Amino acid sequence: MATLAARAQLIEPGPWLHEPYRENNCAACHQDADAPSGADLIHDTEQLCFACHGDMATTASLTATFPLETATTTTTSSIAARLHGVPISGGSQKNGCLSCHRPHGAKRLGLLRESLPSRRDFCATQCHADELEQFSQRPFRHEVSRRQDCLNCHFAHKNEGNRFLREDNGLTCLSCHNLPVRKGGRRLASISLALEAPFPHEPTRGAACASCHEYHGSQSPYILRASYPAGPRTAYRRAAYSLCYECHDPALIESETVAENASAPTDFRDGAANLHYRHVVAPRRGRACDQCHAIHGSEQDKLIREDYHLGLWQGTITYQRSDTGGRCDTPCHTPMAYDRKNPLN
Repeated sequence: MATLAARAQLIEPGPWLHEPYRENNCAACHQDADAPSGADLIHDTEQLCFACHGDMATTASLTATFPLETATTTTTSSIAARLHGVPISGGSQKNGCLSCHRPHGAKRLGLLRESLPSRRDFCATQCHADELEQFSQRPFRHEVSRRQDCLNCHFAHKNEGNRFLREDNGLTCLSCHNLPVRKGGRRLASISLALEAPFPHEPTRGAACASCHEYHGSQSPYILRASYPAGPRTAYRRAAYSLCYECHDPALIESETVAENASAPTDFRDGAANLHYRHVVAPRRGRACDQCHAIHGSEQDKLIREDYHLGLWQGTITYQRSDTGGRCDTPCHTPMAYDRKNPLN
């Protein structure tokens, strides 16, 4: 039987050793443990790996489809492909489990290949350099993407048709955003609480975060998938609201007057006067949507937010809905009411 010292030249030296190798149990994997090439495996590579690491297939919910006790080269190759989608044994550059892992020992936890200081570098150098380079060019980055902490959101050995995410899209997001998040002096409230509010924003039903956000990074603030005003007040431009207009009719804001009919773009009217227009488009107004509305969900009808912040200026907003209008009490102006049938102002 070859000794560890004799075979040290065959492996990448390092503190992390595969257990059979640590125990000098070459026969666990090789028919001829003295073979200088380290080849002559008992089974196909993936079939051999899953003989001990069947939990990887279990994690990926694959054992019902591919029972490991009756595994063949074909079925284990199918498992490995679904685990991380890499070409299976025989590929010229990628080789199933061994695309990412060393079989004997490595300098890095998990027997990962490459002598690099972290798992994030491994993802960047092995296969995903193009994607990570693309993400790095975006001016607004998701913090975990900026740090390239890929495994915060992605699972290396699970692919149930959803980009290797640890959970469904929204649930993955909420694994961090179920609590307040602070970054650079800015506090992002718990998104979970907003989603549980009695009046949720429609895209948040089912936590469909990707309806508005890019996961890794964006050309727009708040990693939004399209344009939205960066500040609380700015002169109105349609292009600045392209995100909102993916769902909403621009007439909701742009029409100064709105006729009373079943297809009216907004109920926020005093008679025919469009009060969205007065808040957003009218000269010297330019208030962004989130000045009055809670983007994810609210305790008040019409997604009216409960608190108002503008620099150091803070206050509360109270909204009361009526059958034909409503009443709003805000720090911006004295309490005001509106009525679609009998205009008040």
